[in-house]
Amino acid sequence: QILGRCWPLQVGCGYLAQFLPPPPSAPETDDAKCRLRTGAVVYVPPDDFVGRALFYFGDLDPKLTWLLQRLVHSGDTVIDIGANLGLSTFAAAAEVGATGAVHAFEPQPSMVRRLRESRDANSFANVHIHPVALGSHTHTTDLYVPPGNKGAASLNRRHRPNGHHVSV
Repeated sequence: QILGRCWPLQVGCGYLAQFLPPPPSAPETDDAKCRLRTGAVVYVPPDDFVGRALFYFGDLDPKLTWLLQRLVHSGDTVIDIGANLGLSTFAAAAEVGATGAVHAFEPQPSMVRRLRESRDANSFANVHIHPVALGSHTHTTDLYVPPGNKGAASLNRRHRPNGHHVSV
């Protein structure tokens, strides 16, 4: 974990992390606790593409985090659609401060649970989590979740990975 944070990678964190062993998880939740480069604590699934990258490198795509930190200012309102494990959510929460707000939309129940645990661990009162998928109209549909990468979930019926589906 320490070595991964010393390398100044701007891309490739996710792919490189897949060659490393799964991080240790807590027996009670099966999640691994890690710290992002921004300082926030997050809970991640150790067998997930994004989770492993966050555990070993503290980021998935540092150039996007860098950009977010320059575009978001104190008092802003940020919307994170498809919040996943909260990398952008929590980076934005630190930037908007107590006078701003971050609205994180994430339909996967397991990810919503982790987002809430991470938000509470960081005392981010400015983060509002919405456990829904966003679309052009209101209805219930299936979200297809591929194995090993919950961040690649899709509402597109043509994109049916070999994983499972969740009604959202």
